[in-house]
Order: sequence, then structure tokens, then C-alpha cells
Amino acid sequence: MSEYIGLARVATDDGYHRLCKFPPFKLAVTRGVKVVLKEDGVHLVGVVKDCCTVERNSAEYYMITSVTGDHKVHDWIVGTVKEFEEEEGGE
Repeated sequence: MSEYIGLARVATDDGYHRLCKFPPFKLAVTRGVKVVLKEDGVHLVGVVKDCCTVERNSAEYYMITSVTGDHKVHDWIVGTVKEFEEEEGGE
């Protein structure tokens, strides 16, 4: 059985666009959604610019991840901002 992964280009407040991965069947990520991503143990907030679901290690996966230089995606989307607000009681 094939393994699928979600890939998203996320714009963060520091002006960077990061290529992030997410579990496509556990987390609903669409263009324009504010998400929380984890980079080297630090949580950042960003907005999804583009996203897709691809088969891991497929030609499409390698084409998209080629922008990183090493074909690896180091940042994970851990949830949406809305989910984090709901967990904290709507703050």
C-alpha cells in the first residue's frame, strides 16, 4: 500500500516561505488557513499558500521537494491556529 504525505508552502510572519509536511488524512489543510508549524522545536504561525497530497518517494514528491536542495522537508504542520485556540479555551 502506498504512503501519502501532505506538502504545503507556508508563509510565516518573518517573511519566509517554508515547505512543510503534514499528515493528510489526520489534518485538514487548505489554502488560506492559518497553521502552526514546528521548526527545530520552535512553534511558528503561518498561512498556507499552496498544498497538495502526494505519494511519498514519487516523482511528484521529488519534484516539489527539490526546492530544499536535499529533497527533505524539515518543518511539520502540527495543527491549525483554530485548533490551538479551541484547546486553550478560545483565547
